[in-house]
Amino acid sequence: MFRSSKTIIPTGPWFHKTSDIEFKKKAFIHLGSLEQAKMRSGLVSKRILVFQLIPGLTFFRMRDKGSWNTENLKKMTSRYDGIVYLNRFEGIPLNEFDQCKNEPDELSDNCFRKHMPSASDSIIVFNPINIKFVGEYDIEDKIEHIVQEEMHP
Repeated sequence: MFRSSKTIIPTGPWFHKTSDIEFKKKAFIHLGSLEQAKMRSGLVSKRILVFQLIPGLTFFRMRDKGSWNTENLKKMTSRYDGIVYLNRFEGIPLNEFDQCKNEPDELSDNCFRKHMPSASDSIIVFNPINIKFVGEYDIEDKIEHIVQEEMHP
């Protein structure tokens, strides 16, 4: 059913923009780059949550689906700690899409990265015990500096 594609990924920092107080109680937690979190449209919240993964987790690399089938994800929880995918929608400035000469959906992830240099990975963590809360910040804060200081004192 799933091709074996185990991937070890960096522990963080990973970000999520949310207005949901119950965020960490969800079954599948989506995390990404700071740029992806800032770009999350439709959310009125200015809260950005910062997380770090516990070391040694194993992720399954998949292509970005745009939306995720919860039943398929549940089937993967016994073998993997989550999935990692090249985010093809969030964190990429519109001008990169405008400059792309190819149809982005038809490109492999490697080609997509070449045409969209701002594209970066996102993850879905299956179990919230695998993430450590680092902090919560307002979107206007200089998060990059704060996070670096807290994660690497």
